[in-house]
Amino acid sequence: SAPTVSDVRVQYTAPFDYTMWASSYNATVSPGGSATTGLTAQVTTPGGSSPNPVAWSCFAGCTGGITVNFTGYNPADPCTMTTGQNCTVSAQIDTTGATSLGPHILTLRASVQIDPLGGLLTKDITFTLTVAKPFDYSMMWNATAPCTGANPCAATVPQNGSIQATFNLTQ
Repeated sequence: SAPTVSDVRVQYTAPFDYTMWASSYNATVSPGGSATTGLTAQVTTPGGSSPNPVAWSCFAGCTGGITVNFTGYNPADPCTMTTGQNCTVSAQIDTTGATSLGPHILTLRASVQIDPLGGLLTKDITFTLTVAKPFDYSMMWNATAPCTGANPCAATVPQNGSIQATFNLTQ
């Protein structure tokens, strides 16, 4: 006999999904400096094939002397996401002395394999790296005693004594 509507059962499995976040989304460094942020991917909806390996990359913005190294990520042995498991790495963002000053917008990406044929589900976070001139200053004594004329800027001060001197700081 033919099946009836009451004989048919439909089972729906939600597609695999995950969320991604960072421990920080911006940093300011001097040229040649480094910043670090932690990245975490966590399953929100199990589904599809399992386990799900995670690959980490800098998808955009890593140019002009900016590189990102992911500590805790081994492409030959990636973290695999299963229900309730987080995959976490530390992203070290390095600059060179030639990296241009100003904000640099980086796109850091997690790519998770969602099927045996290599299909990927990607999630991105935006990280703003500002490269700023380091604080520097020069100091110049004003022409006041004891630093006047040919006198060097030195004086002997008796114990509990004092001298008055003024100087200008310029950035």
